[in-house]
Amino acid sequence: KMQVYPGGGGAIQVQLRDQHVALGASGGNLTVMGTHLKSGDSPEDELSRLEGQVDPANGLKTCASKACDAGELVLALDANSHPQLLAPNGSSCWRSLHGAVGASVWDRFFDPSGAPSGHGPSPVTSNKVRGPSSAQVRKIGQHAFSLIDHVFFNPEAFILRGHALKPMQFASHREALDEAQPSLSNPSDHYPVIVDMAWKRLEDKAPEPHESTTRQEVGQLQLDEARSRLELEAEALRSALSAQEAQREELTELQREQMQQAAALAEEAETCARLQSHLREAVEACGKLEQDCVGELDDSDDDVEAVLSRSRSASVQPRA
Repeated sequence: KMQVYPGGGGAIQVQLRDQHVALGASGGNLTVMGTHLKSGDSPEDELSRLEGQVDPANGLKTCASKACDAGELVLALDANSHPQLLAPNGSSCWRSLHGAVGASVWDRFFDPSGAPSGHGPSPVTSNKVRGPSSAQVRKIGQHAFSLIDHVFFNPEAFILRGHALKPMQFASHREALDEAQPSLSNPSDHYPVIVDMAWKRLEDKAPEPHESTTRQEVGQLQLDEARSRLELEAEALRSALSAQEAQREELTELQREQMQQAAALAEEAETCARLQSHLREAVEACGKLEQDCVGELDDSDDDVEAVLSRSRSASVQPRA
């Protein structure tokens, strides 16, 4: 079913049942809830989430409490809030939801109040830098890396065996920025949160494992994690090689086009050279023709002068 918050947004709630538990028997009812709270990383934004989505009478906290009373609960959400973010009145989403449900997959790193427990740097589930096309204009260029994705569960019903995918931790802002997401191996600005959980009622009935068995299980988890990372890295490498091959083909085609253009330019240059040679020959022919015309004109002038001279001489002779 869908639960709508007074302040906008809502949660999806799904009821599941373990088929190995007889109908009417206690246990075996599993409620899974998923939600996405409003964005914003300031204390005022935290207060807005609490007042509009988490703490109201029909808010997430109340729904989670009722689900816990009815049976086993797993609550998964992008809270847009990390355990240490406090509203101006000192409250927080982490404190409200942890108190309502009872446990978190991040309890190794933070206590119920949100204070760090000292087990190294805080895990990070979101690590991004918003680009120029972001709809949140005021956040363009900001580097955001924090623990905002959570899985809460009822500790009376479940045991957390561990993180199937090792949480991401960074020693510094610079180190986190160098690993900003998304990437070829993780096409999202969030890291996956994957955990192994077990029914507590089944674990209580199971025999106590030997130390060697526990080590074997831990070793298997580590091996599976390493294999998963290697597969992701191999896929990223294959994608990179494919992209390089595509670039190489584009460069080859570009080189082919450039060679064709160079050949066409060389042919045009040769044609221009031939035209220039013909033009020089034509200019030389015109110059020679001009010289011949000037010589002929000079000869014509001499002939005209001789005719005129003879004509004048004839005109002045006395008649007999």
